[in-house]
Amino acid sequence: MSVNYDGGTKDGRMQAVNNYLNNGGSPQLYLGASSSGPWMVNIPVSFSEGSQRLTLNGSPSATVYTTGTATYGVLTDGAGNWRIYGLSVGAGGGDINLSTNYLVAGQVVQINSGVIYHY
Repeated sequence: MSVNYDGGTKDGRMQAVNNYLNNGGSPQLYLGASSSGPWMVNIPVSFSEGSQRLTLNGSPSATVYTTGTATYGVLTDGAGNWRIYGLSVGAGGGDINLSTNYLVAGQVVQINSGVIYHY
């Protein structure tokens, strides 16, 4: 049997997740081809919580260090520990949205939007 939470409980849980991500410094978003890499870029990020989700603040960017197609994302806490993984990455569709998910080493990639939902 599945368990359901009311909206206030979901908001509280997402606030706790956001606090957990910020433990030890600024969280990082790693983008790659799969859970085993190769990692193409890591981007410092921050989130706002509310409405049963975490929403990416601003449009953070970083320089790509490995060329390839990014389809998988991992969020680490400020200490570098994997905390949220299995994020989908796409160009217009996914948890993390880029203008293109084909990344080229030496170019700057900017995140257009990112949302992590509580289900």
